[in-house]
Amino acid sequence: DWYDLLWYLAKRVEPNIVLLDHGLQQTPSRYCREAQQWRAGVLARLGTLDWPDVTNDIRPFVEDPAELAAFTPETIMAMLERRPQGGGNGLGY
Repeated sequence: DWYDLLWYLAKRVEPNIVLLDHGLQQTPSRYCREAQQWRAGVLARLGTLDWPDVTNDIRPFVEDPAELAAFTPETIMAMLERRPQGGGNGLGY
């Protein structure tokens, strides 16, 4: 879910690379072939979305409509370019 991704990126939470790698082995993705490249995969997928449809999908779950103004592909792209504080350990903390 894109809204959840934005939350995780805002908190600088990284995915568990080992689990992601196992998941990609079981169910390959055309956007991401290696877990270490998950950011590039998310960016690739982001470029294929109809953003108004994504926004309409999350609208019922957003309490403050002003949050929708910040929910843009550009915001997600900028957050993907940031790295977690302390370099991250791939374990989500």
